[in-house]
Amino acid sequence: MTDFPTEITTSSEVAGDIPYAMAEIPQDQSDPEVRPYVISFYYYNDKHCELLNLSNPSCKKALQDFKAIGMKIRSESDFDKHGIGRRRIENRGAYKKLFNRLGTDTELYETRLKDSGRIFYFDAKLEGVLYIIAITEKHIETDKQRR
Repeated sequence: MTDFPTEITTSSEVAGDIPYAMAEIPQDQSDPEVRPYVISFYYYNDKHCELLNLSNPSCKKALQDFKAIGMKIRSESDFDKHGIGRRRIENRGAYKKLFNRLGTDTELYETRLKDSGRIFYFDAKLEGVLYIIAITEKHIETDKQRR
């Protein structure tokens, strides 16, 4: 009979006949495709935020989107798969105010809430962070004609 070290043969460490350490395939936790985005409000623009004005359905949709981002979104293709909009916003016109404090090469996106509310965000793919810029109850007017 072969003598095995006690740490290998204890029931808490053995999966069948193979120790758990050997049975599991290690995944590199630094690989961005392994973990979902982390949500950050670091660049949040309080001046243009309407979070406190959101209606109940818009709040619910925002929380559902945040939950999906924090649990399921690992890449750009996951946004559509989980029903989160990803419409690119350009740094001009009425949207220009959302780009304050952001780099000139930042790609800003919006996702629609119920009715006309929006969440504006950008993502740092390499760091796996999604930065929320603003949450609005009404869509930003971009086609206003002045008289």
